[in-house]
Amino acid sequence: MQKILQLTCLILLVSTRSFAADEGVVPAPKPTPYNGMAEVSGVAATKTGYLLVGDDTNDRIYATDAGDVLLKTKFKGFESIDVISLEGREVALILSEDDRTIFEVDFAKPKRKSGAHHKFDGNLWAENCGRGLEGLAVKKTAKEGVLRVAVLWEGGYAQIRARGKKSCPFNTAANNLQYPRIGVFDWQVGKGLIGAIRKYEVATPVPGAVNNINIHQQFRATDLVWYGDALLVMMGTTHIGGIAPYKNNWLQAYCPGNGFAFPNGGPEKLYAADDGIRRIKPRNWEAMDWDYQGKNLVLGFDNGSMKKGGELYTLAPAKAHVNTCSKVWMP
Repeated sequence: MQKILQLTCLILLVSTRSFAADEGVVPAPKPTPYNGMAEVSGVAATKTGYLLVGDDTNDRIYATDAGDVLLKTKFKGFESIDVISLEGREVALILSEDDRTIFEVDFAKPKRKSGAHHKFDGNLWAENCGRGLEGLAVKKTAKEGVLRVAVLWEGGYAQIRARGKKSCPFNTAANNLQYPRIGVFDWQVGKGLIGAIRKYEVATPVPGAVNNINIHQQFRATDLVWYGDALLVMMGTTHIGGIAPYKNNWLQAYCPGNGFAFPNGGPEKLYAADDGIRRIKPRNWEAMDWDYQGKNLVLGFDNGSMKKGGELYTLAPAKAHVNTCSKVWMP
């Protein structure tokens, strides 16, 4: 039985109390205490619960049904996680922002060592002014043991002050704005990257814009999931200088085309201060996955404090998202 942790530990609250039933929020597991994680940066659904990672954790993930799961790996700064069931065993891919690396963990192996891994090109995927690799989505392909993987570089306004990391001096809005990008590739379980990575710059909307210009609020992209042929991306706005408050949290489906990821249908506004939409709280929502049944989204936020607590929410996305694309991400 899991030990009772000290009250100073961050508490994972899986809750629906802030939302009305007609908003599509569904019941979730009981609150579960956990240790060693100051924030929820990534979440993955399993048969029995959820796996969580935080970018301050370097040697463990957290299972909501089993507590800390220690890993043997040299990589640090876990930002996102996804889990795939293959032939009765669960294989996880974990994204490290600090090392700009994706690595594999086979939970069937007793020591849970990191296995196959790939380090991304520093020119495209390195952390820059507090913005780096943030999201990960994985799905099976028709080929045995081959996965289709998408990674997300967050973009948005550069951070003037990034916690413990190199940040940028402020000059102008244009010079501090970076657009998100998506990389898509295939992964052979047990071996790693297959072929090349296809890069797509994300065409983000501009909230509250006049003539498509809003110098105060711009979107950064925080996580993504496969949604049929499309990728469903979670986005949140920050001010110039990369600071809060978070006035917008939107979901947007994207399809590929000529080096860009284009919106596929309209956005779903989960929180939009100017429009009075408050389906979720205004937080730095960084974690997203489908639940194990693939029907509802599971969301978690990065709160950066052991005192405030973290929360996961499950909610049903709007049916308006278009999940078919006329072009493919990979040939």
